[in-house]
Amino acid sequence: MPLCVGHEVIGRAVKVGSEVKTIKVGDRVGVGAQIRACLDCDNCKADQENYCPNGKILLYMLATSASSQIGGS
Repeated sequence: MPLCVGHEVIGRAVKVGSEVKTIKVGDRVGVGAQIRACLDCDNCKADQENYCPNGKILLYMLATSASSQIGGS
């Protein structure tokens, strides 16, 4: 049986846009935890958006502060 630990979403691409170059229909794809980041702080500029002190972590459709998570840790 497939196992998806945590809150990640895994599946197969069924459609891709005309500008997409790295994924084709049928490829296995996944989406991890979603965060909202400011894209302006030092962490964001270092490609570490998950550590953005100004962002929000979105788990199970609940928006929380960057220092507090609901539904995960």
